[in-house]
Amino acid sequence: IFFSKVCTLFVLIDNSFLKILHDNDVKSAVTSILKDIDQVDSIFRSTDFNNDGVPDNIGFRVKYMAVLESESSPENIIPQYVSSPIAGQEYLVKFTGYEILKEVCLGVAFTAQPFHNNTLGVSYTALSPVLDEDVFRLPVGGLCDRSTLTDPTAHLNALVISSKLPNGKTVPASVSCLSLAHELGHSFGALHDTQNCVGFLMGSHTPEKEERQNYRFSECSKPQVVQTILNQGYCLEDSEGAFCGNGIIEEGEVCDCGTWRDCAELDDCCLPRGEKYACQVNWMKEYQCHPSQGSCCTQRCIYKDLMQYGVNCKNFERSCPCPTEERCSCGVDSECIGDTCHSLECTRLNLEECKCTYDNNMPEADSNSVEKCRTCCMFEGSCVSSSSIVDTISSRNEDIHTYLKQKYSFKKFPRNVKIKKFGYYKEFCNKTGGGCTLLFFREVKDEEFCILFGKIGTCRKSECDLPSIRQVFPDIIESRTSSASTNLAGKYFIVSLLLTLHIACKIC
Repeated sequence: IFFSKVCTLFVLIDNSFLKILHDNDVKSAVTSILKDIDQVDSIFRSTDFNNDGVPDNIGFRVKYMAVLESESSPENIIPQYVSSPIAGQEYLVKFTGYEILKEVCLGVAFTAQPFHNNTLGVSYTALSPVLDEDVFRLPVGGLCDRSTLTDPTAHLNALVISSKLPNGKTVPASVSCLSLAHELGHSFGALHDTQNCVGFLMGSHTPEKEERQNYRFSECSKPQVVQTILNQGYCLEDSEGAFCGNGIIEEGEVCDCGTWRDCAELDDCCLPRGEKYACQVNWMKEYQCHPSQGSCCTQRCIYKDLMQYGVNCKNFERSCPCPTEERCSCGVDSECIGDTCHSLECTRLNLEECKCTYDNNMPEADSNSVEKCRTCCMFEGSCVSSSSIVDTISSRNEDIHTYLKQKYSFKKFPRNVKIKKFGYYKEFCNKTGGGCTLLFFREVKDEEFCILFGKIGTCRKSECDLPSIRQVFPDIIESRTSSASTNLAGKYFIVSLLLTLHIACKIC
């Protein structure tokens, strides 16, 4: 229902954040904020909120950004900076007065103003509607603009993050990122985790020791987020293009291990977001492939030997189009025609591969009714098995060897005993003498490896069933960084405003 959506953001960098934390360097301040948002974006996108086994790709996109280079700016409606702590709620209420909040999913203000009680973040928590005999409560606060009836100028799709503590210390970068993710979680309807879900993102205090679990939504908060999106996620927009770091393998990606923390702890074979060649195999560590690519790659990220099944996995990951030449090899026993990988059984006839069905895959009478998978090609407007196509061409040409040699370009399959177990060779000779052509045709039984468009699948009822493309974590776990688990300085409070709007309503 809500797969691959983005929540647009209005980002406000106030003058205290710019001046105190970044010495009035606008570029430095903006870069720091965008880095945090990028990490939080990856956390949300890689979360499977509805527990269907696939990350939901719910993320964020900055639509507007404002930097207050002066406290006297006419655009500045937030409280003036003071070195002593103030109530975070006071700051948040002022921030809700920005009219531009009506045009976005959420607004985020970043400040160096310290708040009471070591509070790092303040937000309105999205609350689900309630309808019963005595009380009617509108969905209010959190994502998507919802102004109150008492103050139509206040927009409750807002949150504030502070990077300074009352004692003057700057909040560690990892804690600021955690605080931002936490407050955005509130804006998506997640309440503080109960004792049943300790140590996750929506805990009421920052953890003393940083672990990957701290950046994940618990099973307590996931259903709350789902319900909020269903109730008031009307302003979410479609996500465009692939996003490396969401745990979903998309166009142009070989793998996607999720956030950099997930990659550091779970997947050494896949390069994480932010790295050069992100979401590709980590060739620098001499890994050959990634298990997400299918049966040709082992859980140790090296080519699997499937020659006993008539499959040569070497360089199976080559894709189309060809870098320079018109024709080049791709996948398993296949060749590129344009942007698509096609079986050699078809390209040797200058034909394109198509998916066989039971009807067009059982032409031979010698199959003894055993369901088998073959290779099919488009021939004269129909999808036909490659062996039938060559038989048809042979019946039309007395000198079939000469005809095939002149008209088509052949790349022969290796002739060996093992491959014969998964297909057969057939010789086509000129009727007038002068030569023969030996061709191999792959033919496998149910539950054996089949090949379709250069990819390995499983033969089921005469059709080649390709596995779904999804992230598979390898057995290799080698942390890339020594800071994957670090001590966090101190405990901080993360506060949300549970704002409800009750309207007495008697239902007759």
